[in-house]
Amino acid sequence: MKRVSYRAALSGRIAIAAIVCVFTALAGIVPAAADPLAGLRWKSRVLVLVASSAQDSELRTQRRHLEAAAGGLFERNVVLMEAVGDGQQARLLRKRLAADGNEFRIFLVGKDGNTAFTSNHPLAAKDIFLRIDAMPMRKDEMQKEGRIGG
Repeated sequence: MKRVSYRAALSGRIAIAAIVCVFTALAGIVPAAADPLAGLRWKSRVLVLVASSAQDSELRTQRRHLEAAAGGLFERNVVLMEAVGDGQQARLLRKRLAADGNEFRIFLVGKDGNTAFTSNHPLAAKDIFLRIDAMPMRKDEMQKEGRIGG
């Protein structure tokens, strides 16, 4: 009978556990692939930037506006996603949002999974925040945080 060291046995168990975790994670991804935003429903708002390429001037402008206002995105529980180029994730996002990807577009998807607004030109972060803050669910959040009167 071959003797196996404790270290070798432990390494084998860790490898098996890692493989199980990978398959479990992949199993969780498959249903979400049909709707790449499904996992964020009721958790976060999603701001999706659509452009044909990363060199799109309007995309770069929008990125600058949002980078300067990262705290406001965090405060409003906004996840930023991009559907740029021809990768699988970009194609799935464009399909979900019915965007062709040939022109720049912004989509704000509310926590309920519905598109709250779209724009075909870059928007200042304050304009996006005003739209979010006018949403009923956001008003409720601000009221609970004591930011606005009831």
